[in-house]
Amino acid sequence: RNCDAAAVHNGQMNMDPLFSTEKIHETCDTKLGLEYYLRHGEQDFMQDIPGSYVFVIADKKRSEVVVMRDRFGIKPACLGEKDGKYCIASENVAFLDQGARVVEDLEPGTIYYLSERGSFRKTKVLSPEKKHCFFEWNYISNIDSIINEVGVRKIRTELGKALAEEFDPEDVDIITYLPRCPKVAARSFAKHTGKEDKFTEVFYKLNSERAFLGTNKTDRNSSIKKNLYLHTRMEDLLRNKVVLVIDDSIIRGNNSAYAGELLKGCNVKKVYYASYTPRIGEIGADGIARGCMFGVDMPPDDDFIVRTEDGKRNRTVEEIDTIMGRNIYFMNKKGMFNAFERAGIKRKDLCSFCIGGEYPFKI
Repeated sequence: RNCDAAAVHNGQMNMDPLFSTEKIHETCDTKLGLEYYLRHGEQDFMQDIPGSYVFVIADKKRSEVVVMRDRFGIKPACLGEKDGKYCIASENVAFLDQGARVVEDLEPGTIYYLSERGSFRKTKVLSPEKKHCFFEWNYISNIDSIINEVGVRKIRTELGKALAEEFDPEDVDIITYLPRCPKVAARSFAKHTGKEDKFTEVFYKLNSERAFLGTNKTDRNSSIKKNLYLHTRMEDLLRNKVVLVIDDSIIRGNNSAYAGELLKGCNVKKVYYASYTPRIGEIGADGIARGCMFGVDMPPDDDFIVRTEDGKRNRTVEEIDTIMGRNIYFMNKKGMFNAFERAGIKRKDLCSFCIGGEYPFKI
């Protein structure tokens, strides 16, 4: 309505080099990406734009919807079919929820064209150089999704097993998790440490809202306190007990800090807090502060728990223990990659920039 074209974009792109000779006041990479397509077409879009994208365009001048996935496949996307028409979603569960049929994961470096007549065609533009975002499996995606042909449930089960291989405190009375993503990993951890009888549901959330995605600290803290609670009669169960809480990640420490406050109110004896994601936001071997510039809301200048007051990224685990008031454990990078390998995803096919790995592509 009242426009020439519209776009939907998952990911994050660096458009500055492509508009360097112009005075650009627009900061939305999706809008700039659509502008670039209108000037140069989808082939040049794929060749020229650095970044992470699944980019879908409806153009009034064309009878087909144009769908592009970058050559690195950082963000997930799949093709489905319903009632004789093809459709696109980030995760296959979106199709299953709507009664559609899953066709395939979009091939990285490929343009798909969806026809109003109910057919599709695809053109390979670039050779794939896979750098999938590991955080999609660790945290973002639905537990029942299959991303790039590997199930999220399978990955989280392996992550729980890998955590058990590294970390198994003997004095634990209760094993639990911070809802909702780590549930499968926590059960797997309990199984592989021989402590299945100690697994207990301690926390619950009213809804699936993710405080992690809040725009600022105040919004995030408000979201957490309105959503995270203890199950009834927890005070009697937890009093004077040693509790191990398993989480998918500790990024800013907001969720884990509030969970600690709730446990403290139950007079627990001791709390272990274990993350099956390594430390996010630290400085890599190249001296560059890490974060995510590819579509997850973790910019390098964010308020990471590993960041010291002077802005450095060298806060030790012991210092984090002191800040959080409990015993923190971050899973080893090698252990996490081993879990992915066992589930069927090669280490070389993963982007790990946010935890100190190399930049996934060259600009």
